[in-house]
Amino acid sequence: MRYQVISWISSAALLAGAAVGVSGQVTIVGTVLENKAEIHIVGVQVEILDPQSRRLATRYTDENGRFEAKVPTVEAYRLRASRMGYVRTTTPLLWTDGYTQLHLDIRLDPDAVVLAPLEVVARARARPSPVLEGFHQREQSGIGHFITRREVEQRRPTLVTDLIATVPGVHLESTGRGLSRVIYLSRGTRACPAQIFVDGRPLNPRTASGPGAYLTVDDAVSPGSIEGIEVYSGLSTVPAEFLTPEAMCGVVAIWTRRGGPSHGTLPPDSKPPEQL
Repeated sequence: MRYQVISWISSAALLAGAAVGVSGQVTIVGTVLENKAEIHIVGVQVEILDPQSRRLATRYTDENGRFEAKVPTVEAYRLRASRMGYVRTTTPLLWTDGYTQLHLDIRLDPDAVVLAPLEVVARARARPSPVLEGFHQREQSGIGHFITRREVEQRRPTLVTDLIATVPGVHLESTGRGLSRVIYLSRGTRACPAQIFVDGRPLNPRTASGPGAYLTVDDAVSPGSIEGIEVYSGLSTVPAEFLTPEAMCGVVAIWTRRGGPSHGTLPPDSKPPEQL
């Protein structure tokens, strides 16, 4: 005999039937469909509960939306069906009334799923620094001596002049103030002070008379701020952008991360710029 159980849950229509079964067990066979659309739903988790809501079995619907389970005989059962994208549904109590097999349909209402916001990050290729474009162009010419940021990080010098000291033709002389040194470049049989540029602007080394009045590279720039260094040991090798009356002996051009104005206008009693 087969009859219909009317559910008070709008999303669940339940059918029950009887058949001969194994003593002490009840077989529950069911199908899960989408409400109104009559579409069988795959992968629905169906939990079979006793009257005290204790779980007796868990099944998942197959490609036909069907499930089947054998559970211990109790006076009534409740089924709970859930799947992402559908409203979770729990049936009312289904009384066995002595039957050993129940057939039922469970209908689920679609539910909107709120997804996490999608963030799209576009990575653009890094563009070379405009300050260093000229540096790299001159480096490719093969004229002069170049020190890159990578070399600075590998050598970890204490002073900028520690880097420049390794360039052929460079001679350093102490200013008499701590570790600061003046850069000289060889010119024939003698050496004379190099013209220094910091971020494209000449550093004014002599702000007063006497050796102690020099504002040196070590006063103006720290190794940690350097992006690149160019050294030209003779006037014939100096690029046009660095040609000044003071460039007769050669040029040392320093490029920093901040890329701002040089500090060549500091008076002799001023403190050096902040060490980066």
